[in-house]
Amino acid sequence: MDANGILQKHWFRVTRYFALDALIFILAFVLGTWLRLPEHWGEWLLEYTPGILAGALVFSCVSYIFGLYTPQSPPPSAFKRAVLLAFCLLFAIGFMVATFYVNFSGRIGRGVMLRSGLLTYLGVYLHHAILSHRLKNYRERVALIVTSAYDAAEARLIEAFQSRNVELAGLIHDGLYQPAAGGTTVLGGVAELPEIVQ
Repeated sequence: MDANGILQKHWFRVTRYFALDALIFILAFVLGTWLRLPEHWGEWLLEYTPGILAGALVFSCVSYIFGLYTPQSPPPSAFKRAVLLAFCLLFAIGFMVATFYVNFSGRIGRGVMLRSGLLTYLGVYLHHAILSHRLKNYRERVALIVTSAYDAAEARLIEAFQSRNVELAGLIHDGLYQPAAGGTTVLGGVAELPEIVQ
């Protein structure tokens, strides 16, 4: 169930991070090509474009698979994030090299690959450092619907553990069960849900 567009916001956020990583990858390869081949960089870039686009897509996909875009997974330390990003980049470059052996016309030289790989790593590391800071401070406000004393006890446990990404806004009762006063805020009944959400 998508409550108040949370899933839409999540996928929009993930898509934005995915696209930004791919854009950083592409721009780093454009700059790397220009630095290595300043006289004819446009011609070479045209030849390299399929490989660069494939590498950018693979890099973003592998970053997503390793959970680098989600606020729900525990944030890795700076060192672990750096290692994961390096692995994602090496995997993407490995994929690019493998595709060059299938299609010899788009082979990227070692000089361009080295410069572009370093620029890509610096760019995505900066992006993920900012992203990590944002995700550490990400908190989702939730309200729990309680139908029994057992549900109310679970709400107290959630509040006691103070989950890293969850802020308990309060309880909503079903009309038959009334949570005990004190402790967690009671927001109202299920019948008042549209007003509570606003």
